[in-house]
Amino acid sequence: MKNTKKVAYYAVSTIETLFIVFVATLALLNGVMFFQQKVLNYPVPKLFGYSFVNILSGSMEPTFSAGDLVVCKEQATYHENDPVLFEDQGFLVLHRIVEVNDDGSFVTKGDANNTNDKGDISPENVYGKMSHILPGWGTTLAYLSSRMGAFWTILASVFIYLALDTAKDLLKESTEEEKDNESASTKGGKSFETVFNEVMQEKEAKRKEDT
Repeated sequence: MKNTKKVAYYAVSTIETLFIVFVATLALLNGVMFFQQKVLNYPVPKLFGYSFVNILSGSMEPTFSAGDLVVCKEQATYHENDPVLFEDQGFLVLHRIVEVNDDGSFVTKGDANNTNDKGDISPENVYGKMSHILPGWGTTLAYLSSRMGAFWTILASVFIYLALDTAKDLLKESTEEEKDNESASTKGGKSFETVFNEVMQEKEAKRKEDT
């Protein structure tokens, strides 16, 4: 039983540590992206060359849909058929390159649209090529980024931490209590072998008296 509690204690301690690292990492990444967007005025916050885009329309269906989260990666060059993230008249757009002009600019179009986008896109306004799609995660990220979402995320994180910390303390106290009880039992009581030997000695002494 003691070994089981010991294993449980170390397991809970490990989970608590991993949870703290996870929350701290998320907070750091959020802080970096917030600093880039609000202080450095980056059009698209980036982490190690990757940017994350919450899709708001269905112009690229069936490739991805509104509510999806698309991860884009910076490229040295972009080619025809690449889905790219670019800025057009102050708006971020994620459409596909359908043609590369002689001057290096791009003609783009949404997969679900019947016509090309108005105006050509210069390579300087392209921020990355689609790398991964996380279905439904755009809606989740948008909620977590809101005030209400941030409030519930912080509250849930505090609750989980306190629950893990309380469980760890209870397991530690229980293990130490069992250890103290065993120590007291060893010091204050007699082992089975000692009691057995004493009984046998008494029987032997009584037998000698009778004879």
